Amino acid sequence: DLVYHLFGVLKPFKYEDDYEGGVEANVNYVLKNESGIEISIKLSRTEKLKNKFEIIGTNGRLWMNKDNFKNCFFSPEDGIVHEIKLNDAFSDSSLQYIFDACFVEQLIKFSSNDKSLVKVADAKAVVTLIEWAYENRKVALPKTSEDSYLITGGTGFIGSALTERLWHKGIQNITVPVRGYKNCAAIARFNIDLPKINLLNYDSVLQAASGKQFIIHLAYATDGKNAFNINVEATKNVVKAACKQGAEAVVVLSTMNVYGFPDGTVNENTNGKPAGGDYGKSKKVMQEWCLEFAKTQSKTRIVVLNPTCVYGPNGKTYTTLPLTLANSDRFCWIDNGNGKANIVYIENLLDAIEKSLKVKEAHGLNFI
Repeated sequence: DLVYHLFGVLKPFKYEDDYEGGVEANVNYVLKNESGIEISIKLSRTEKLKNKFEIIGTNGRLWMNKDNFKNCFFSPEDGIVHEIKLNDAFSDSSLQYIFDACFVEQLIKFSSNDKSLVKVADAKAVVTLIEWAYENRKVALPKTSEDSYLITGGTGFIGSALTERLWHKGIQNITVPVRGYKNCAAIARFNIDLPKINLLNYDSVLQAASGKQFIIHLAYATDGKNAFNINVEATKNVVKAACKQGAEAVVVLSTMNVYGFPDGTVNENTNGKPAGGDYGKSKKVMQEWCLEFAKTQSKTRIVVLNPTCVYGPNGKTYTTLPLTLANSDRFCWIDNGNGKANIVYIENLLDAIEKSLKVKEAHGLNFI
């Protein structure tokens, strides 16, 4: 609407998004006005864009930031930045220059029958541009596979990467239980089931596991009572439901924190004091329960994995956080950077998860 208001009649030129049967999360749309000027719109639900409106012309560029639209800036070819301040942009001079005030201004115009409101013809033209984008986007749906998956914690770093990998392998029967839909953008672009489920409710988990061949339990919590409930009780629900519904295999993600910081080499049989507070303690209880429960099961394979520090595309703690800290002068080396860190690349961890689901001899074991 804004671009149409500023530049007049627009024609679609190029449209791309990451839609794969669900709801697109990232969009690039290039339009042209009657003078042939290209206007590019980039929208994202998963990337942190600058929320900036920018006009690039022959004599310089003009830009405005969404979070500071009381001022805009102009920079000619000489590179000097000039600040332009707005005065009395709103009908009500008491309104602050914040994004919410734009909606108040719109309501004021509605009530006063302001003639500057968007006309029906203009709104229809914008809708036509949106419809053209959806009709002309490239859709490459994968080949279908008979395998079926249930992935808890599927909206997180590891879960979203696993979901994307499976989808691109042609697996379309994927269910990812969620607590809410606020953080689902990365996987909602796939045509998968996203039921709202409380993992502490066994009956709900049992229903979600119905008909699933493989189950991967990634959901976790880090602190206090919630850590025990999710890491232990929810895990019990998922594993028991998988066995009750006759799943072929269930993989549970634990952590290296269960081994603490022992001296020397660590292997799967090391018995150390858990690190990481409530998170590590509850994960150790969970892991021990899973391995004991596996001894009572012969139909459904149960495997536990202990990943180290996971890094890779879309990762935060071990991927982008060091750069973020460095950019804000908050990064420092411990022991001059001479310490040891056990890290694993996200794709290698996904390989391990898939392998664990298919290897019969892995039943009842855990792997670092």
